Amino acid sequence: MTAKAHAGRLSGNTTRAARAALVDRLIALPQITTARITSDVAPLRIEGALHGRRPYFFRAHWGEASLSIAAAGKNQVDSSALTKRIPCPFGLTIETDDDAMDVISALLEQHHL
Repeated sequence: MTAKAHAGRLSGNTTRAARAALVDRLIALPQITTARITSDVAPLRIEGALHGRRPYFFRAHWGEASLSIAAAGKNQVDSSALTKRIPCPFGLTIETDDDAMDVISALLEQHHL
């Protein structure tokens, strides 16, 4: 995983544009139906629904990223959600939309999606 040159920063003057770009890129993935960024500074948090209406919750903070996926109709942050974790290769937080896409894509692969 490497950051790409065009990356929009998720903090600072370009936050809104990078946030919108990230949401657009996430819902363009075949696995994801909806995405909403609930925090774009440490920790980056995104929640939404996968195809099949299964809710998910993504969090990246302190050098670790996690993606929790629950069954349809369940809460994505409770103990019944299946969670996969990986180290954040970009340091303590994810700062760009490209970094977020790389990490989320890797976590989706770990979930076999």
